[in-house]
Amino acid sequence: MSDKKPALHPAAGMPILYLVDGLRVGGAEKLIVTFAQQLRHHPDRLTIVSLQRNVPAMRTAVEEAGAQVIPLHSKKLVNPWRFQKLWQLVRREKFAVIHTHLTGANILGGLVGRLTGTPVVTTLHNTRLISQDHLYHGRLENWVLTHLTDQVIAVGWQVAETHQARLGLEDVMVLPNAVAQRPPLPVEKRRQIRAALVDDPEAVIFIAIGRLRPQKGFLDLLAAFAQVHKICPQTRLLIAGQGPQEAELAASITALGLEQKACLLGLRHDIPDLLAASDIYVSAALWEGLPVSMLEAMAAGRPCVVTAVGDVSQVMDETMGIVLPPQQPERLAQALLSLVQSPEQWPVLGRAARQKVATSFSADGWTEKQLALYRELASKKRRPATAVQP
Repeated sequence: MSDKKPALHPAAGMPILYLVDGLRVGGAEKLIVTFAQQLRHHPDRLTIVSLQRNVPAMRTAVEEAGAQVIPLHSKKLVNPWRFQKLWQLVRREKFAVIHTHLTGANILGGLVGRLTGTPVVTTLHNTRLISQDHLYHGRLENWVLTHLTDQVIAVGWQVAETHQARLGLEDVMVLPNAVAQRPPLPVEKRRQIRAALVDDPEAVIFIAIGRLRPQKGFLDLLAAFAQVHKICPQTRLLIAGQGPQEAELAASITALGLEQKACLLGLRHDIPDLLAASDIYVSAALWEGLPVSMLEAMAAGRPCVVTAVGDVSQVMDETMGIVLPPQQPERLAQALLSLVQSPEQWPVLGRAARQKVATSFSADGWTEKQLALYRELASKKRRPATAVQP
């Protein structure tokens, strides 16, 4: 690191640009909120450009943390007006680095970064990229990642291995997702939240979190819960999230006779409180990266029942919960039953989960590693390209 460039010195801070498809509710977006909140303790300045719609609560969260949000919304990836605005912003603000999240941002950020000579960092959040289902976007994103991006970050080891092999990259950096630790929920507040969620104060509450789409395996979860509820009627299932599968899941709840027992909570912005008020976290995902919701559940001291997808098995083990193969509702039901019938194990598993997050997935260490990477790349800043030829 050179001391000749004041903008790179830690005391002076860095102007950082985060480029994201939209400030919605998901793992990538939660990480952006976490980073903005952590940056309160640093002199660095964060600007966030969103390419699609924002959820108001997410925008409010990052703005309250001190970040500036600039919406450059368009339904089309290729929008000359937006591209010009983004290019002008980067040239004017002289950002030390552009950090991109999700497909549209990865593509546009790589192009603008090369044209302006700004280092580009891209985080890949899953073992499967949604862009690969779209021929044009998939090929373009792959090309940008291999030719224009200075550093690709994977949120876990399996994510890194998958994309290294797929793209032929040799230097993917593994930087596991992180969450901030929160104090335990007061007993009375926990009771109040539970009373507002379920009809039985003695209920055993399972909670699942995620966008309502096939990837998350919610149909498998409902099938498993139906079996559990027959044996243990005091159980309840809460699913927090919204998405295209909402109507299908609601129909499944009705078909299984689980009205009032399994509940779709919709979009929620109080996930830490929901986790703290529940008893057992469950994920039936078919594929993943390193799910932030699982780390949040661990930080809340909840025992977990999760499928062995993505980097889940690198983090979760039998000291903290149960890990089982995806797409096996029968085994999922058995795992849930075994925990319901062993309540004395919940605090033991929960303490181990909380300690794991504190020691290996803290937001403080995660933030410092990102800032160190930004400074390193900014110290080697490129000259702007005169042209970009795919």
